[in-house]
Amino acid sequence: MEQIRSRIKIKLLEIAKKSQIGAGDFSLEQTQEESFGDYSTNLALILAHKIKTSPKKVAEDVVQELNGGDYAVSVAEPGFINFRLSGRDLLEKAGEIGVMKDKYGENKGGEGAKINLEFVSANPTGPLHIGNARGGPLGDVLANVLLKCGYQVTREYYHNDLGEQVRKLGESVLYHVKTARGEKAEFPKGGYEGEYVKELVGKMGQCPNSGTAPIPSAFDLGSMAIEYYLKDILDVCLTMGIKFDIVSKESAFNTAKVVSLLKKEKVTKEKDGALWFGPKDNFLGDRECVLVKSDGNLTYFANDIAYHLDKKKRGFDKAIDIWGANHTGHIPRVLAAMTALGVKNFLEVILYQWVSLIRDGREVGMSKRKGNFVTAREVLDEVGKDAFRWFFLDKDVDSHIKFDIDLAKERSNKNPVFYVQYAHARMCSVMRKIEGGRLKMEDRCEKVENRRLKNTKKPSTFNLKPSERSLLRELIYFPDIVEDISKTYKVQELTNYAMRIADKFHKFYETCPIIGDPREKERLLILNAGKVVLENTLNLLGISAPTSM
Repeated sequence: MEQIRSRIKIKLLEIAKKSQIGAGDFSLEQTQEESFGDYSTNLALILAHKIKTSPKKVAEDVVQELNGGDYAVSVAEPGFINFRLSGRDLLEKAGEIGVMKDKYGENKGGEGAKINLEFVSANPTGPLHIGNARGGPLGDVLANVLLKCGYQVTREYYHNDLGEQVRKLGESVLYHVKTARGEKAEFPKGGYEGEYVKELVGKMGQCPNSGTAPIPSAFDLGSMAIEYYLKDILDVCLTMGIKFDIVSKESAFNTAKVVSLLKKEKVTKEKDGALWFGPKDNFLGDRECVLVKSDGNLTYFANDIAYHLDKKKRGFDKAIDIWGANHTGHIPRVLAAMTALGVKNFLEVILYQWVSLIRDGREVGMSKRKGNFVTAREVLDEVGKDAFRWFFLDKDVDSHIKFDIDLAKERSNKNPVFYVQYAHARMCSVMRKIEGGRLKMEDRCEKVENRRLKNTKKPSTFNLKPSERSLLRELIYFPDIVEDISKTYKVQELTNYAMRIADKFHKFYETCPIIGDPREKERLLILNAGKVVLENTLNLLGISAPTSM
């Protein structure tokens, strides 16, 4: 099914090209106010600026060229052109949506391009906490959207199994192993505190009843600990509904070779006994740009360059990383290093802000190193997967999330995920009432699709009630929203959209009787289309669409 927006834009482009104006120079957007129509363009304003004339006069001329479509076109000050679809066209689209089902909203914009999407990738020095967990739903939903738009997507997790953090964790575990066996031990400076480290000792088989068995080294304990936490984190991700296609380990890459390549490109500098990345002497004041430390050890930065270069070598057309906002400074370093190695316009990074937990109206204090943090598993167990994902997806990545655990558990319309799921269950309830001995909805939609509603003997049925029209216009926007998210990565638009559908469905349900009404046929089409679109939206969000509640 051709997108309505695409159909209108093609006609606008034909007009724009006459004045050498490209697709990126003007917009075609959904109208915020329903009274203005369904779509609006600023093309006349752009044209008027170029030819130095009245925007309204240009808009009126454009409208003359656009006449003849299956929509009404009008001009609004100072020169916007608005498009309003007919009731017939909206009902026709409802029939098509019912036929397409889960295929509705798909497009081929990605053209099979290969995307590597890396997310979560938490430091394996403890259980996954809710701050790092935010990247999980974000990455998973973006992957769903990109797949629907024709991209090939690989979900990837990066396991940091090297570095100072592993040593510190190993020393912390060693301290607890020794004290558990009654030996004297001093807690390491900068070590990881908290009961979770002490509990790990037993889980790793290093409990007091191990007898005289030799105690592994701090390095070995650290390696054992991070592997344990890797399995635990991936298990939590599965509980979130996330399954990674591949797990890459930091230790797997030939970083020394990449450092040699950087030397060959003459973008490194010797300073303070260490090797720095410093093209044109940039970054030399940033200690995070050290590639090889004075003791000869490679840095996380050097390993990260090797990792991203490996993604390119694996044949991906683009890499998208989702990181916490505390990694902001890491972006220019990695991009500069990739550019120095001849890899440009390959890596995109999405940053998300921190998360705080609200319980009983109060913020819960958290610190991973001190051990007083709330794990993702705890919250998942308490609120469930659906609420967990919704509340992490409901805000723009630039916004700090205050996760209200009491609201997430509430079974009322105050809880947005409950409200949306209830709308779907309500739709299904009506559908069940019309099943059995009567024409199935699939057959109803097929018949409407075949005749395209154009030969109806009752054109008055196209005079839609406001609540009917309001819901229908929202449903036709679904392909637009999916396409836009594939370009902007603003996955929170899906939760906003789901809320709008639920709002408009509830108003439709309350004002438009369905079963037994003279307009039952058309309203069943609207109902079924609403169910299809809401279910498709929830599927992209990775949230269940219950048929009863």
